[in-house]
Amino acid sequence: MKTLFLLALSLSFHFLSAQQDTIVLFRWNDPAAGPLVSDIGPNAVSVDADVTVSAGGANGTTGLNPGPTTESTNLRITDDPIFDPPGIEIGFDYQRNEQVGVLLFRNNFVMGSAANPSITYRVEDGAGGFTTISSGNLTPQFTDVNDISTGVFQTFVFRYTPSTGIGTLTLDGTEIFRNDGPDNRPLYWVGDGDVIFGDQIDGSKQNFPVYDNFYILGVEANASLPIELTTFSARSADGRRVALHWETATELHNERYEVERSTDQTDWQTIITQAGAGDSNAPRSYQAYDDNAPAGNVYYRLKQVDYDGKYSYSEIESVEINAAGAPVLTVFPNPAGQVITIESTQEIGSLRLYDVRGVEVTDQVTFSANGGRRYTADLSNLPAGTYVLTTERGSTRLYKR
Repeated sequence: MKTLFLLALSLSFHFLSAQQDTIVLFRWNDPAAGPLVSDIGPNAVSVDADVTVSAGGANGTTGLNPGPTTESTNLRITDDPIFDPPGIEIGFDYQRNEQVGVLLFRNNFVMGSAANPSITYRVEDGAGGFTTISSGNLTPQFTDVNDISTGVFQTFVFRYTPSTGIGTLTLDGTEIFRNDGPDNRPLYWVGDGDVIFGDQIDGSKQNFPVYDNFYILGVEANASLPIELTTFSARSADGRRVALHWETATELHNERYEVERSTDQTDWQTIITQAGAGDSNAPRSYQAYDDNAPAGNVYYRLKQVDYDGKYSYSEIESVEINAAGAPVLTVFPNPAGQVITIESTQEIGSLRLYDVRGVEVTDQVTFSANGGRRYTADLSNLPAGTYVLTTERGSTRLYKR
């Protein structure tokens, strides 16, 4: 039966691959491998002392056994960005023989108590904050088995789909909770941490499995983004004037762009607002100017705002402005593809390039001069990464895609 379950799960992954990504899967099918080893995705990093994999799992197979003395299971998977998808499906088989404990949590995300199905999760509110959704304790309760060795497991699944805003809980395939929120709102994971499975869950120390077939899927992890940004650059124009240029391949429900400026990459000020194209499948080009950039290192980023208030940021671009108001050095596009342009209002002089370890890689780059203040550089021989470009007029950080 476990083979059939896994086949069905595998087929689900296959047919829904455009909308779902397998993040982690624990089948606990090999007692010798122990409880920490996953079938897909990251392994767990710790578990309480006498937790094992043993016979008595779902459908007569092996499962996760809290053991005879441990007060908790506490299977811990280290926090990782892969656990922060816009939508999620989490499921596992569970058999109850206790009253107190939490089945799974990540700080603010809580799924099920020992006795009751329940769910608490957070969703972005479109204004930089979040809305908390909580089902409270639901009925029916999990079936309480007096003899845990009988292996009566129930399948418990939570699913949130960001495009529809719908979150559901099912127990053995029957929906027991549904919340229909605003469309196109991803889950909010800020401040959440490690995945903890089985806090104070010990199966009343009967030394039989209480968990089996635990999985997490990312739902709509590859869903369409509001825009497909192909380039964003900031470069000197004249004096303290900085030219800002960006291009998009496509736009979806795109209301506007905001260009933000900072001198410390912490405090940002909106200096330019420009209308977006709404919906567009054609490439588009945008140009704007900062007419009074402050002296020193100045940083720019592009904020894209959707019609419903959702927003996203580009990577940060920088320009150095000297006290007299002349930009010292500008590199664009940055992040770079195969070729970049280097400009300065003064003679550039010698050019050298270093990787993040400080190793010089200048000999892997072809520089071509166009006068003393403008160069192009062919980066095609360099791998993707972060580099530092130095000249007689200063240095700047360069990112190659």
